[in-house]
Amino acid sequence: MFHPHNDRSRFTLFVLLAFFGALLIGCSPNDSDDASGAVDLDAKPGQQSDDPRRDIPNDVSLVDGSSDRASGRGPTFDLDDPTAPQNPELLGEPGRLIASQVVEARSDGTLHRIWYESSGTHDEAIMVSGLVAVPAGDGPEGGFPTISYAHEATGIGDDCAPSRINSLDSTGQRQWGVIKTPTVVVATDYEGLGTDGVHHLLLGVTEARSVLDATKAAMQLPDVEVSNRTIVWGEVQGGHAALFAGQLAETWAPELNVVGVVADSAATELPLLSVAAEAGAALDYLTMAAIGYADAYDLDLNDVATDATWSAFDEMTYGCTDDIRDAISGLSYTQLARKPISELTGWNDALVENNPGSVKFESPLLIAHGDENGLVPSVASDALATRLCGLGQVLEYRLFDKGGAMLNGEPAQEIGAWIDARFAGEAMPSEPSTSRSDAVKYEVCG
Repeated sequence: MFHPHNDRSRFTLFVLLAFFGALLIGCSPNDSDDASGAVDLDAKPGQQSDDPRRDIPNDVSLVDGSSDRASGRGPTFDLDDPTAPQNPELLGEPGRLIASQVVEARSDGTLHRIWYESSGTHDEAIMVSGLVAVPAGDGPEGGFPTISYAHEATGIGDDCAPSRINSLDSTGQRQWGVIKTPTVVVATDYEGLGTDGVHHLLLGVTEARSVLDATKAAMQLPDVEVSNRTIVWGEVQGGHAALFAGQLAETWAPELNVVGVVADSAATELPLLSVAAEAGAALDYLTMAAIGYADAYDLDLNDVATDATWSAFDEMTYGCTDDIRDAISGLSYTQLARKPISELTGWNDALVENNPGSVKFESPLLIAHGDENGLVPSVASDALATRLCGLGQVLEYRLFDKGGAMLNGEPAQEIGAWIDARFAGEAMPSEPSTSRSDAVKYEVCG
């Protein structure tokens, strides 16, 4: 998995233990919108309180989830949200826009909440929610290109869906602040996050479908002209999603012209997740992933979950990352797991299958990494870049000694410049140019 002659790979396992344990720190919005009114009608902008962890709105009722221990499945997730389409007819047309709702309108842009069709983990027709931020003013001829944004991990409960924030500052302005090209920002919630069903954390295919189908849906928004040119930009879990979106784009969304993929501090090297957990790291992360993997692969949670784990599952049903950490606080791996996942073929195979970077794809790729992020160690991105370079992937890898995941400052400006260059049709560089980058490690291949 790692290049045998890379000195840094000798320390890979040690650093990855820290990686998985810290992966979700700082990624725990537990926000809710309080937009009211039916879909397809103008809605009041979501009101944002001083507390970033807003209460669930009074007109949204949550149906309590419960675990089915006898079947070996985790919690069920059901959300009764009157602002969403009620029992929509699903036609089996991934990317079809089901409904949209304006949730914020300002002088600098408009934010839409959308619901659209996608295809779930079991290839069934599902509804997914998300956001679309449209800048003010007229777009270029042919329509605005899009940033298909894939968010970092927020939890597995519906209240953790980013679309519940309904903020043009977090979806729109954040990306426009580093990109000169006028773009529409499309941000999926992913399958089962904000809508019925289980959120499958780090399940590559369903993440990719949610990302790509959201962009197709945005092209159908009334009174918004959107082109088929897009760049997928993801961070941490979203970086994982972006890599799989790059892999699947040609077959799943051939109508899209994916001119680039950005993987910022992507969650990779998943087979080592269980090893990290056995060393005491990543317990919250592994518990969340286990729920989704059990559902997706028909695996039995009883093979790994103890009594303490089953007790935590119900508490996690609507929990975001902080809540999940609280639910298992003080518990060791041996208290949460009956045996190492690495010893269970089905579970380990699922991790291997969902590790990104196993095939090259046509779109040029930027792997960006801030070495101070505290979330993902640089050796994970090192390994990803080495593996994809060996497969002939056209990519740039930039490692920064400042900034973190969700890069900001100068590193974010470099990502924005890279995105602008792809939209402008510039060729990828054939060799690194240190005059163009503050990266402490800059590699080009393909």
